[in-house]
Amino acid sequence: YRSKKIAPVSTVPDQPSATHSPPRILVFTNSNEDAIRLQYILSKLDKRLSSKIGTLTKLSKAGRHTLNRFRKGRLSIVIASDRASRGIDVPELTDVINYDIPRSAVEYVHRAGRTARAGRAGTVWTFFTISEGAWFWASIARGQSGIQRHDKVARRQLEFREDLDALTTRYENALEQLKYAVAAGSSHK
Repeated sequence: YRSKKIAPVSTVPDQPSATHSPPRILVFTNSNEDAIRLQYILSKLDKRLSSKIGTLTKLSKAGRHTLNRFRKGRLSIVIASDRASRGIDVPELTDVINYDIPRSAVEYVHRAGRTARAGRAGTVWTFFTISEGAWFWASIARGQSGIQRHDKVARRQLEFREDLDALTTRYENALEQLKYAVAAGSSHK
């Protein structure tokens, strides 16, 4: 699995999410494999997240079960692939995170539209690599593709609560565990 280098910026409205309910976060990836792998890595990075994260790769019986648990607040985070994203409606969704940059402006609008429903506040975070940044700022942030927005897109410097070297080591260990899990899974087929 590739390591994603993320530029130390994200995009959010100038006003932070104003909500008193616990965060309910929908993370988008471009593929089912990326969604599953991201859940695995996050669960390894922080064991407390294991029971709070779900993955939505299609709206099967299992997918509907995950979505219902998310709607009821039993899950705080759902990582969804674009394939499964159509029709997701979660009341009081506080944040949408574009872990993988959308492939088009239309896809960005669709993802961002999952939050701030029915007049509620919501925040959209978009992580991108340096090479993806030029497209994002031209097409999305400056609205050259016709996107209308309520708030200005702002850059935010990511701050880490712990030593970045220690976090990097934990991330590399999680990637190594993922590599072994994938190899073990393929040998059982």
